[in-house]
Amino acid sequence: MMVREYKLAFICLPATASRHFAAVARSALMILVLGGLVAWLADPALASALGPDTQPTPELTQRYTDIFGLFGWGVVFSVLSLVLPVIGFFVMLGSGGAIFAGGVIFGFSEQIRLGRQLDGLEALASGLVFYLATICIYLFAGPLGLYHWTIKPLLIRADQADATLCCVPFMTPSGNLTLSSDGRWLLGYKSDSLTWGLSDREAAGSAYLVDTTAGAFVRFPERDGGYSASWRIGQGVKKVGFLNEVNWDVADGRYLMARYTTGKNDSLRSEKFDLQRLGLGPVRFDLPMPPEPETFRLLSYVGEEAVFQSLKRKVSLPIGGDTVSMDASGTIAVVLSHGDDESWIDRGTVTFWHIPSGQRIREYRVNYLPKSPAWKVAYGGAVWVYKVEEHIKVFRPLEG
Repeated sequence: MMVREYKLAFICLPATASRHFAAVARSALMILVLGGLVAWLADPALASALGPDTQPTPELTQRYTDIFGLFGWGVVFSVLSLVLPVIGFFVMLGSGGAIFAGGVIFGFSEQIRLGRQLDGLEALASGLVFYLATICIYLFAGPLGLYHWTIKPLLIRADQADATLCCVPFMTPSGNLTLSSDGRWLLGYKSDSLTWGLSDREAAGSAYLVDTTAGAFVRFPERDGGYSASWRIGQGVKKVGFLNEVNWDVADGRYLMARYTTGKNDSLRSEKFDLQRLGLGPVRFDLPMPPEPETFRLLSYVGEEAVFQSLKRKVSLPIGGDTVSMDASGTIAVVLSHGDDESWIDRGTVTFWHIPSGQRIREYRVNYLPKSPAWKVAYGGAVWVYKVEEHIKVFRPLEG
C-alpha cells in the first residue's frame, strides 16, 4: 500500500509542476502587459523628476529615458522573482544532496591545499554554506536585480535636486565632464570600448552636451535625419582608436573639438562639430568671470563649526555635516550630511551657504548621495553638478 501511494505521488508530481508553471506564465504575461502600458507613459510620469517642465530651448533639447533599462529589466527580474524559486525548488529537490556533497568536497580540498589537518565539521559547514548559498541565489537573484536595475534608478531621480538627467553613459569618468564658467552648459564624453571579438571599432567615442538651465540634453542630428543625445565621434573612420579629448573651441566657441587616435601608429586626428547646426554658438566655457568683492577660504572645520577667512574678516558658521566644499569664487559653500549609515538608499542632505552673509541658502534631500561627489561648479556657485551612476544631478542654489 505504501509503495502504491508513493508511485501515485510520483505520477502526480509533473501535473503539480505544470500548474505551477502555468501560474508563473500567467503572472509573467500580466507583468509584460503592465510594463508595456507603463512604458508608454514613461516620459510624462518621470518629467517632474527629470527636470523642469518649462524648457528655455525646447526645440534644441530633450529628456531621454532608458525605457528598457527601467521597465525592461524590471519585467525580466519580476518574472525571475517568480520563476527562479520554482526552478530552485525542483533543483534542490533533485540535486540538493549533490550540491551539499560538492561543498563538503571543496571544504576538504581547501584543507589539503592549505596543508591543514582534516576537519570533518569544517567540511560539513562548507557543504551547508554551498547548500544555503544556492537557495539564496534562487530566492534573491530576481528581487536584487529588480532593485538594482529599476527601483534604484527611480529612487535616484525621486529627490529634491533641481534636475536629474538620465541616461549618461555609465562608464563616463567624472574627469571627462566640463562645466562652462557660467554653469549653463555641461560637456561630457566617453571613449567606446572594443567590439566583442573584433579589433575594429565603430567609432572613437561619443560626446553629449547638457543645457543645465533646461535640465535636458542637447539633441544632435544623426545621419538618418533623426536626433540623439550624443555626437558620435570618428564614426566610419578605418582603424579608429580611442577618444582622447572633447572640448569647446577656445578660439570662438563655435565648434566642439575632438581628438582621437587612428591608424597603426595611433596618430592623433581631429574632428569638429559646428554648434551653429544646432542653433547654438558661440559657446565660450572659459570666459573670465567678474571678481567677487570678498573672497573666502576655509580656515578650519571642527565639530559642527566652520571658520572662513577673507582678507578683511572671519566668518564662523554652524554648518554641521560631514564634508565641506567651496566654489572657485569663495562665496558659496556646500555641506554634505549623509545621515544614518544604515539607510539602504544612502539618503543625505546637500546644504548651500552664502559665506559673506552667513546665511543658509537652500537645502536638498538627496537619495544615493556619494560620500565624495566629483563636483563641477560654475564660478560664483550658481550651478553645482555631479554624476552618480548613469545620472547627472543639477543644483541651482541661487535660483529664486
